[in-house]
Amino acid sequence: MSTEGLVARPATPEYPQSRYALLIAAAASLGIAFFYFSAASAVAFFAILIFLGAYGRFSPVLYFSILTIPLSPIIELPGFPIHDLFTFSRIVLFAGVFARKMADGGSLPAWLWRGRLEKIQLAFFAVCLLSAAVIHPLEGGAARSLVRLFSYLLFYYSVTGWVNTREEFRNCLLWLFVSTLAVCALALHQIASVSLTDWFSWLYWNQMDVAPPWQGRPTSVFLGVNSLAAHLNMIIPFALAVQLDPEVKYEFRFTAKLCLLLSLIVLVLTLSRGAFLAFAATIVIYLRTILKDSRVRWKWVSGIAITLLAGVLISYAALATLPTSEGVSTSERFSGGDEVTFTRLLIYAAAWQMFSTSPVFGIGYGNFRAQFDAAAEFGSDLTWDAHSLYFKYLAEIGLIGTLCFLALVWHAVRMGRNSWKAGLTRMERVIGIAVIASITTVMIQGVVESLIENPPFGTMLWFVFALGVCCSRGNRTINSTNVAGV
Repeated sequence: MSTEGLVARPATPEYPQSRYALLIAAAASLGIAFFYFSAASAVAFFAILIFLGAYGRFSPVLYFSILTIPLSPIIELPGFPIHDLFTFSRIVLFAGVFARKMADGGSLPAWLWRGRLEKIQLAFFAVCLLSAAVIHPLEGGAARSLVRLFSYLLFYYSVTGWVNTREEFRNCLLWLFVSTLAVCALALHQIASVSLTDWFSWLYWNQMDVAPPWQGRPTSVFLGVNSLAAHLNMIIPFALAVQLDPEVKYEFRFTAKLCLLLSLIVLVLTLSRGAFLAFAATIVIYLRTILKDSRVRWKWVSGIAITLLAGVLISYAALATLPTSEGVSTSERFSGGDEVTFTRLLIYAAAWQMFSTSPVFGIGYGNFRAQFDAAAEFGSDLTWDAHSLYFKYLAEIGLIGTLCFLALVWHAVRMGRNSWKAGLTRMERVIGIAVIASITTVMIQGVVESLIENPPFGTMLWFVFALGVCCSRGNRTINSTNVAGV
């Protein structure tokens, strides 16, 4: 095992990137020309751009994929099996990375299945596939769920197969923060506009039937308030971690600080009870690890408290603009149960009944919604899957699949803990804690939410797994140059 960290910079490039930049520019020109003929041609050339960029290791392609994690617009092309544009782009991204690995003669087993986390992920996917397509007849909903899960796994491999240097790792975080800044800005624009806004209707023009009505709580680019809250909770730990590394560059720290500030404000505006509990867990984790020093603790806790207060004031002003008949007030949301809360209890009971009928492999991955909607007396418009990650997995993939997922999470947390204990740089150590906190928020909010079918949420979770793996490489990268920071 090496004692060096992530490589400071790549070795002499084997392929000049300018060559691939020209190829991408040429393909883009052709794509624009063909766009006037049909949308299918535009999608095809979009895929070509992604593939060529990934094969040529043209870094903006990877950063574009990170930047667009929150987006999930649906395209409707006759005969085209994948309707989520960016789910499709992540599959193509992996194809390009895979082709480049093959061309370079890299070790595919070491990349794809030799690590313990990779083995657990593959086992989890195999159980999902077995439950959905072998033990039970493959349904349309199950097929779409499997494609989404497959795209999460492929995006994980794309990141771990691409990111080998500290500069690339830092840039991945940087573009994640830039993406979050855009998400927060659009959420604040919704608050200022007192509506979901016209751009939201344009982006999701063919999904507005599943979009929530405006109730004073922003959704930003997501199709649900809780999806926005969960996304922010996964990113806040990384933005906070960068603040606690004194060796990072000022521009990087400033971007992370602005991301942290806006994320905290928007998180308050969501009024998501599960998200608030998950965020509290992040604070506890940081107080017990990085923020043990009383002076540093007071500085950051007081700053976070002031920011949260600002979010409370903005939220109060936003809710004050609503008519009394619209939505649920803040006091009602946090002082007792509402109709949605009681509906969830009925959903949990139905999920437990499904698990009881098939406890080993479940009713089939992705089948809960179809089976529940068929039996629900109050209609399917009130449901969004199982409203609990644990009940969903118990019902759909049984005890074996749920244990595989918990093993995956446990190993990712242990990997983060190892980085915190044995990281060679301050950045590697604080990112280890960020990975732990980010995954913890998913598991806590997962008690009352099941967002894994949401492509932005699932992609972000597997991206967190990938960041943890890239960070842990600091303890085993061979022939690297050890430099402080990123």
